[in-house]
Amino acid sequence: MLTETAVIKLKEGAREDFPAVADELVSGFDARRRVSGIRVEEKVRKWRETVEKKEALLVKSRNRVALMRVVDDFLSF
Repeated sequence: MLTETAVIKLKEGAREDFPAVADELVSGFDARRRVSGIRVEEKVRKWRETVEKKEALLVKSRNRVALMRVVDDFLSF
């Protein structure tokens, strides 16, 4: 958006006064720090919960595969 604004201003005849256009563009926008909606602690907690859920699903999947192998070995006798 800043680049588009600069192009428009320079096309309007401000080519001779390029430094003034650059200063105007830089000073025209506020530099504010964004406030995060979720704090770092909450993100870490969610990440840990997700890891625990994935590990539980992996264990469940392994058990299912192991059980199927046992059943397959039993049926092959």
